[in-house]
Amino acid sequence: MGFSIIYKGENRRGWEIHLFRLIIANFKHLASIYLYMSKIRQIDYSTPRTLYAYSGKSVVRMTGDETRYQFSGKMMEGEEGEFAKIGEIRKDWQKSAFPLPWTDSPDVVRPD
Repeated sequence: MGFSIIYKGENRRGWEIHLFRLIIANFKHLASIYLYMSKIRQIDYSTPRTLYAYSGKSVVRMTGDETRYQFSGKMMEGEEGEFAKIGEIRKDWQKSAFPLPWTDSPDVVRPD
């Protein structure tokens, strides 16, 4: 937001008040934009949550590391196999096999 101030002798105090009002109004606008942006729902693999697989074969507690297609986590329950054992931490859980953990998701995320 751009504005200019013209100084005219005795009217200086009026311009200072006007400038102050403009700054406060602009700050309130920026603060409301920030609050709106912080409330936007986003996918969040960094917050530890428990995810139930779509297949129902595994329950994984996320540990916070992720790559483009995978995340790390500890298998809590489910069917043990060659791929994973209960209590084992793996870094190659496929994101597509689990429901998305949103920023407003509960601690336990189950498929719909």
